[in-house]
Amino acid sequence: MDDIEQLIAGDQLEPARAQLDAIRQRQPRLPRLAFLDAVLAAREGRFREASALLVELLADVPDHALAQLLQGRLQHRLGQREAAARRFDDALTLDPRLAAGAFTPTEIAVLDADMPALARRYRDALAADVEDIEARLGLAGLLLRQQQYSVCLFELEPLLSKARPVTGAVQLAAVAEMLQGQHAQALDRLQAVEEPPLAFALLRLQILFWARRLRDADAVAEEILQEHPDLGQVWVLRGEILLAGSALMRTVEAAQEALRLCPEHARAVRALALATMRMGETNAAESLVRQHLQRHPHDAVSWRMLLAFLTHQQNHEAAIAAARQWIEASPDEADAHADLSALLEHEGDLDAAMQTARAALRLRSDHINALLVAARAELRIGRPGPVLGKLDRVSPSELEPGQREARLVLLARSADAQGQYEQAVQRWRERHSQTPYLSPTALLPKAATLNMPPAAPPLPQHSDRVAFLLGLPGSGVQHL
Repeated sequence: MDDIEQLIAGDQLEPARAQLDAIRQRQPRLPRLAFLDAVLAAREGRFREASALLVELLADVPDHALAQLLQGRLQHRLGQREAAARRFDDALTLDPRLAAGAFTPTEIAVLDADMPALARRYRDALAADVEDIEARLGLAGLLLRQQQYSVCLFELEPLLSKARPVTGAVQLAAVAEMLQGQHAQALDRLQAVEEPPLAFALLRLQILFWARRLRDADAVAEEILQEHPDLGQVWVLRGEILLAGSALMRTVEAAQEALRLCPEHARAVRALALATMRMGETNAAESLVRQHLQRHPHDAVSWRMLLAFLTHQQNHEAAIAAARQWIEASPDEADAHADLSALLEHEGDLDAAMQTARAALRLRSDHINALLVAARAELRIGRPGPVLGKLDRVSPSELEPGQREARLVLLARSADAQGQYEQAVQRWRERHSQTPYLSPTALLPKAATLNMPPAAPPLPQHSDRVAFLLGLPGSGVQHL
């Protein structure tokens, strides 16, 4: 079954499904087989079916920590927040090490109420044994994911001050410093380690990319590839680095080499498509993405890239058709419904836009783009209602610039419509202190996708297997 895991991690879902079905005919009741079946269903976009498979598995094997974790991820995605929080707590109880590398920022927000309890578990372990390295690393990892970077570094100090610093502590400290913008300090920390493992070179590469030191990042990638020429993930990242530096022909070469080593790797396909588009071959770029989506119809990031290509060409009719295809492939994908609603609104089909935005909000009640479309609909009918109230409670720090701008405009108009003129004036002043108003197409991923921002940094994992299989940060695999 290790082969199946490799196929899933490489986004080769159809071969993985074929192997899984072949094994099921011989050994239908294996728990590991049932778990892989659920993982595969989730990666294929069949979230409700995956959740049902996990219910059956957990009825037979209730102490399966990874199954509890995956069920929590699925329930969170389906909008079942309280149930998700319980699942995450069950997973942590079964295996507390999962906390150090298993949660995305969104999941941490759901778990916020349970974080102090988890921190107490680690602190109790340290009170019993101050030299408990795993507990200290777990606590530091938890603090890192709560964005308490300074406290994280403080807790790591006993491990960093040893004559031979603990490798995991150096990794966590470097990531904390990088996320604080202390790129030079993070690089110095990694450089000071004698005989650093390959993981440090990969993290150094990511930090340089994160710091936009593109030439240095390319040089480090070259050094790694001289010793490890078949390391596909470095070729993938190198393609993204070259793309960010607008070295388009070299991007194409790196992406093609990445695809030779890691066939159909989604990030390599996207880098190749973006470079192709920037060289003026728009049709070829669109064709690359469409071919990839024919083989991987549940790749949400590639669907958003296709929508970005089409809206960039002002081909909104084709973009609407593509968004509908995305929904057909992954009906539980809130982003698909939200993007379609923004496109429909832009084309003037306001009723359909509102219905589609509501569908997105049923799947994810805090989806900002769907909230913006639905809030505009409330204003049009002259009855500011619950959507605008929810939009008012959204923290601006969580939004992209275009989303912040659209939110302020809607809240100003809502206050004006309700006679709250002082509040309306305050909103307009906030609005004019920011960027000019953007049209509904700004809610689509055009700018972010086409400008290719740095990849998120890899977060150190206590369980590489968890990250590898479920597609968590640092694993090089797309999230569920």
